[in-house]
Amino acid sequence: MQTINLFQPGTKDITVEIPSTWNECTREELHIIAKSVMAPEGFNTKAFLLQQFLQHRSILQKIKLDDHILSAVAAEDVVINGYPAFDFVFNENTLTEQPYNRIKLPGFIPCTVYGPLSAFNNLTVGEYEAAFIAYNLFKEESTVDHLAQLMAILWRPKHQPYLWLHPKTNIYKYYDADKMQPRFAKLPAWQLYTVFMWFTGCINHLVKLFPKVFTKPSPSGGDGGGIDLMAFSKSIHAAAGPKNGTRDVIRCTMVKEFLFECQEQIIHTEKQLEEMNNARKHNR
Repeated sequence: MQTINLFQPGTKDITVEIPSTWNECTREELHIIAKSVMAPEGFNTKAFLLQQFLQHRSILQKIKLDDHILSAVAAEDVVINGYPAFDFVFNENTLTEQPYNRIKLPGFIPCTVYGPLSAFNNLTVGEYEAAFIAYNLFKEESTVDHLAQLMAILWRPKHQPYLWLHPKTNIYKYYDADKMQPRFAKLPAWQLYTVFMWFTGCINHLVKLFPKVFTKPSPSGGDGGGIDLMAFSKSIHAAAGPKNGTRDVIRCTMVKEFLFECQEQIIHTEKQLEEMNNARKHNR
C-alpha cells in the first residue's frame, strides 16, 4: 500500500491508503480501472483514478472527505504527488488474484458459474489453450463476444470439467462453451474487461515463471529474441507422443505442471548441446 496526504481546512491533514500493486486492488477498484481504460480518447484517466480511488478507500477506512477535496484532485500539488501513485496501472500488468470466484449470470433461469483459482493455479492446458484463442481474438477485434467466449470457457457450473474422458465411449469430450456464451455477453462491458485484465496479468505471471518456454531464441543463439506467447500451443504438439500421451491427455494436465516439464526439458537439451559443443572444442 501507499499513502496520499490531503489537506482539509479546519482539521488535521488526512492520510488515505491506496493500492501500490495490482493485487492490492479490490474488485471495485479493478472495475474503476476497467472503466477508465474503456473511456473515450482525451479522458483524463489519472485524475479519474485518483478521485475514484480516494473516494472508495476513504469509505473503507471510515474517513470523511469533504466534497471540495474530491473535486479538487486536479490541483497542481495533487497532480505532482497523486498521479505517480497510479504508475503501476500503466506499467506491467501483474494482476493474478481472481476477481470473480463465482458469478451469477443474467437470464430467466438463474445460473451460478465458478471461475479458476488465482494465478491459473488449477487451470488445465486445454482450458488455457481455448481461452487464449478468445483472448487473442479480442486483442485483434475488441468486441464483447470474444471476452464472453473466454469467460464461457473458464467460468462453468460447479464440478463441470472443460475436458474429460467419457467412461463409456473412452473418448474425450469437450464442454460446450458456445451454449453459455450469449449469457456472458449480457454482463457489463467493464466486468468482461476486468476479466481481460486478470487474464493478461496471469499470462505475464506464466512468462516470468517459465521464461525458457516463452522466450524466443535470438538469431545469434541463446535467449533474447522476445516473447513468443504462441510457444505454448507449439509445446503441446511437440510434447504429444508415447511419453506424454495424446494431445487430449496433455490438455487435461495442469498448465503450470506442463510448463514446468517443458522448461526442464529445454534446460536439459541446452545442457546437452553445451556439453557437445565443449567436447567438439576439446577434440580439435
